[in-house]
Amino acid sequence: MNTNIENCNEKKKWVSDIIGNDYKKWKNEFVVLDCGTGSGKTYFCINILGKYAERKNKKMLYLCNRNKLRNQIYKSVKDHNLRNTVYVTSYQSLQKNLQNNKDIGTYDYIVADECHYFITDATFNDYTDISYDFIINQKKSVVLFVSATAKTFFKYLQDTKKVESKNSYRLDKDYSYVKKLFYYQSDELKSIIDDILEDEPDSKIVVFCNSGSRIIEMNKIYGEQADYYCSKGSRNYRLKKICGWIDEDGKQKVNTCIKQYSEDCITFDRRILFTTSVLDNGVDLKDVKIKHVFILRNINSGVNNNEFKMEVVLPNVMDYKDFKKEMQHDKGFEKMIEAMTIGKLSGGSSMNKYRY
Repeated sequence: MNTNIENCNEKKKWVSDIIGNDYKKWKNEFVVLDCGTGSGKTYFCINILGKYAERKNKKMLYLCNRNKLRNQIYKSVKDHNLRNTVYVTSYQSLQKNLQNNKDIGTYDYIVADECHYFITDATFNDYTDISYDFIINQKKSVVLFVSATAKTFFKYLQDTKKVESKNSYRLDKDYSYVKKLFYYQSDELKSIIDDILEDEPDSKIVVFCNSGSRIIEMNKIYGEQADYYCSKGSRNYRLKKICGWIDEDGKQKVNTCIKQYSEDCITFDRRILFTTSVLDNGVDLKDVKIKHVFILRNINSGVNNNEFKMEVVLPNVMDYKDFKKEMQHDKGFEKMIEAMTIGKLSGGSSMNKYRY
């Protein structure tokens, strides 16, 4: 992959540094920002490209995959007096408007933020291809595909020649803020948390749980000692109630455990926050008291060249013939092949294969 790459082990680089003035030359083309969190992707899109669009009397459509992110981006746009230039909405709203044949308008720039949405949400959302097809067919816009976690999608864009190598910008993820990294067995979690609570009275803890059931389990142990956060769209009634999306009467309400006290203080009040990965999208925590972050995962993994390797175990599969036999009886695999062949020939989206 021929990309513009900077190494985060050298002097700190920002997205705006590696792009320079290239954005002034972009014209009706696709651009990839494959950059880690905290690298200045949003800053570039709003403060530099957004203000440039304003000066040139151009319009920008800014797409977000979650309401939290949309609200955060809208606030930034409002703070920079760019509401007449940048229109902020969600992929879901765009999809609904397209389905209802509403006029979307024309834009000189389209920012597809957290664009891994097209793949990750396709596992439970049947309509991600609607927004994808709309965006990929924009011939009179500069489209920016932005994400820190969309390697598969970016490879797809490159393999299908939709993005030129000169328009692919990459910044390696910067983990310099991590002081130490430890691996624990999951059954050790409670004792470790309890030790921190006792030994470090001012420290706060964030625990990313790999399932809603784990949050429910932790709620039984820590109760009101902790805050809990999950997606508002979760179908688990008990989980939504624990996380404050539903009141005692079963009515909808707003989760208020994440609070912004100032520009430099966005936090939770209790000592512990148990959350699903939804927190990692559109929610910035800024609190010097947050000293410990736990990430729970149910995979066998090793570390190699700063990347995780995942081991996929197929029970009772010993060789290729057995593997082939397993695939012949795997309905999900069969549907994926259909989506890649018959579905594509009949006009289906090339993204449908990621649903299986």
